[in-house]
Amino acid sequence: MNTKNQNTPIGKFCSTNEIVLIFADKTVTCNSSNPRFADVRRLVTQEKYDEAVALANTANQVNEAFAGTSVEVRGNQVFHNGQPIHNVVVDRILAAVRDRVNATPIVRFLERVLLNPSYTAVQELYLFLECNSIPLTEDGHFLAWKKVRHDFRDIYTGKLDYSPGKTVTMPRNEVDENRERTCSQGLHCAGWSYLPCYGSSGSSDRIVIVKVDPADVVSVPSDYKNAKMRCAKMVVLREYTDRNVEAAEFSKNIVGATGEIFEEDDVDEDIWNDGYEKGVADALSGRYYNPNSDDESYCEGYDEGYEDYSGY
Repeated sequence: MNTKNQNTPIGKFCSTNEIVLIFADKTVTCNSSNPRFADVRRLVTQEKYDEAVALANTANQVNEAFAGTSVEVRGNQVFHNGQPIHNVVVDRILAAVRDRVNATPIVRFLERVLLNPSYTAVQELYLFLECNSIPLTEDGHFLAWKKVRHDFRDIYTGKLDYSPGKTVTMPRNEVDENRERTCSQGLHCAGWSYLPCYGSSGSSDRIVIVKVDPADVVSVPSDYKNAKMRCAKMVVLREYTDRNVEAAEFSKNIVGATGEIFEEDDVDEDIWNDGYEKGVADALSGRYYNPNSDDESYCEGYDEGYEDYSGY
């Protein structure tokens, strides 16, 4: 292994959830909350200490992922167009860094947010995202849920058609912007937790997945733990028939423009299993963490095996 020109630590500790590198002039720590912890740990085992130290810095990770965009880290704060970003979006940014997905959708989302004319609506949108499992779309919008009648008409008036493929709109100035008026005028959508709380007397209601532009959000009523929303426009993507569990796309941070889940990189199952077995063996024998491989599938398996059996 070539470690020439590497800044070698005088002491180090590396476990499944923490790394400490002690150099002559500084001490670098990294724990499992770091989005790229597994990669940092792998670099340490390969004695690539300079790369490990650089990658352990979350600000470096974000600036690298968002290079050439309007998002940057200065100090301990993340900015978009020079303005601090809400923590709920920072969490999305860190998730994108961890998953190594294209960061552009988050930038597009922030740009759409800037088009919303209401400061209050934007802050309430962040509450909605924080309290519900809501994916962003690659074009900067987000997905939500809506319950409708058996004929796809809205439950309250029966006049609005929410059939899949429809775009439903109303004048923004007719949508109630007061979140304390919890049941009022507007086009409504919600998080999954709200769906059992609303519906007609029969059991024939349908559930649809809708897509909403952040610019069209008007208010988030204060009841039901910020699980419902009023807006001026939404696009109906598809019907969803399973009443017991949320759709798979709602477990993702970012999905396609029509809600589709992006294909993940292929993992070689045999190589992954080999890595997992080696990780289990090393953990059970108390050996120091060392996947000793550059193969991504092998290292992913090793990481999971080592972590599953550490402490036994």
